[in-house]
Amino acid sequence: LISEHLDELEKLINHSNHKQKKVLPMAGFGYEAAVCGGIPIIQTLQSCYTGDVIHKLQGIVNGTTNYMLGKMEKGADFETVLQEAQELGYAEADPTADVEGYDVRAKICILAKLAFGVTVPPSEVPCKGISELSNVDFEYAKLLGCTIKLLGTAQRLHEAREWDGPLCVFVSPVMIPSDRTLAGISRNGNAVAVTSSNMGTCCYTGPGAGRFPTANSIVADLVRLADGQASAAPF
Repeated sequence: LISEHLDELEKLINHSNHKQKKVLPMAGFGYEAAVCGGIPIIQTLQSCYTGDVIHKLQGIVNGTTNYMLGKMEKGADFETVLQEAQELGYAEADPTADVEGYDVRAKICILAKLAFGVTVPPSEVPCKGISELSNVDFEYAKLLGCTIKLLGTAQRLHEAREWDGPLCVFVSPVMIPSDRTLAGISRNGNAVAVTSSNMGTCCYTGPGAGRFPTANSIVADLVRLADGQASAAPF
């Protein structure tokens, strides 16, 4: 819902704050739990890269598919592991949003808005899920020293040797060398790797779902809003 209405939300908040001026507290919008559950990636992108230039975001932002891929890597077939994920409550009765990558697509659009200031309509993002993968694909990946993860990617491409080119956003299964941080994210964990001019690549990992991690992000948002510490520009 957020990814589909980024501009509308931004316009509404700006209009409300302009109208209120100093009569009422500034309006705020907290949505930390919308991406990566308990990982404070929204707050990090809003406040910790102010003096930096982000070049690339790449992440595992759907715990359901990460859990499924981990099981498939060990030899389970897609249908069996999907049923198991549903029984555990990781996947919905209709798992389309997860297994076809639509959930990841919505989340990478939100992160792209934060990182690059560009609104990317989800409908325009190329999206490939995991429904056509099999455990045989993992055997081939292993021969190459890799594993397979479903990643959302947003990257500013090069022009004239600068990070000033067009923005590339897509969702796809990706082979990742087994010694990389993203390759080691297990079960329903999430991770986002942020590459920037000053910091190089930083990887933020943690629980991507669950009642306590999600509640922690919601409470953090409420406290920031109550204390007047929430970002004035939510995107």
